[in-house]
Amino acid sequence: MPHISVAASSSASSPSSSLRLLLLLGSSLLVGGLALADSCGGVNVGSSALCEAAAAAGAPVPLEASIGGGSKDASSSSSYNPPPPPHDRWNSNWDGLESVPLPVDPKTGRPLMVTRHLLFIRHGQYVLPTDDTPEGHDPVLTEKGHEQARLTGERLRDLGIEVAVIHASTMARAEQTAEGIAAFFPGVPVRKTDLLREGVPALHVPTHPTWRPSAEDIREDPPRISKAFESIVQRWREFEGMQVHSVEEWEAVRVTRLKQDPQVPATRKNAAGAGATGSAAQPAPASAAGPLSSTSAGTIDVTSSGTSSGSGNSKEPIYIDRYELVVCHGNVIRSHLLRALQLPVQAWLRLAIQNTGISHLIIRPSGNVSLYSLGDTGHLPKELITYH
Repeated sequence: MPHISVAASSSASSPSSSLRLLLLLGSSLLVGGLALADSCGGVNVGSSALCEAAAAAGAPVPLEASIGGGSKDASSSSSYNPPPPPHDRWNSNWDGLESVPLPVDPKTGRPLMVTRHLLFIRHGQYVLPTDDTPEGHDPVLTEKGHEQARLTGERLRDLGIEVAVIHASTMARAEQTAEGIAAFFPGVPVRKTDLLREGVPALHVPTHPTWRPSAEDIREDPPRISKAFESIVQRWREFEGMQVHSVEEWEAVRVTRLKQDPQVPATRKNAAGAGATGSAAQPAPASAAGPLSSTSAGTIDVTSSGTSSGSGNSKEPIYIDRYELVVCHGNVIRSHLLRALQLPVQAWLRLAIQNTGISHLIIRPSGNVSLYSLGDTGHLPKELITYH
């Protein structure tokens, strides 16, 4: 600490005035220190740079000891308490797919610009456990919960979107909600996964006045929920009808495909054009916008996307909107949305989503992300808007 001297003037300041000056200086330093500590706890966002510097120097992170009964695992687990991202910057390669080439249309060789629409839907109202409920019981939907699911499916159908797939948690209340919605989308596959089950996604700041996660939750939930995010929330990349989740996976499937069929067209062999879509579904009917082509990524308008007459070799991109439903739980949805927006996951408990609330996340081909709605319940009448 630099030496601080207080020099008395030639006018001979009194001892009492010098003492008051020293007390004032000490109070200022104390207040400044408290403000810095408070900001590192997540209260003062403007001091994030100072907090990062303190963390780099090995300073302790406040509040961790109070989570999970002061479990050592809670403070040492990076997945449970990931470092907050810098708010003034954007990681354009957040999903690791920036260098993976765009998929191409197998008929024209034109790149496919797929905008991915993930519609996160919280499950419907369920039967709350009682003191007599056995441990490990998986609660089911109430009558209201089934009606909420039906109205959600009806609303999504009326929007006229073409749903490619429905992802669902394997917990009973989420499975039943997904089934109620899927009834309005016959033929659309429902993919159930344990990764989307409810849990504790990360350290929650501020702490809850009464609830604390168990040591087991702290140890097991965050890695699983993080894996769920990485398997679903990313920009769309595809090769030979298979979704690609990483650079390594893209390279592996590309090399395997070339070994199986050395006669793969040149547009699929080079890095600039690898990633043709798989076999198309039944062609969609024509519309006022022009003829449509149905692919595994979604429905595309070939005419308005710049198809040239004649050879069809135009390299103008084809724009696609791909819609997927993700039916799961409030904690999982809240943490996924914050992570996709590159905001601190520790804030998940500050968000609230009602039963069957729809959250619309958009991931563009560039990797840019937008949240169009959070927990929208406009499809429900007043008496069916519930939280538990």
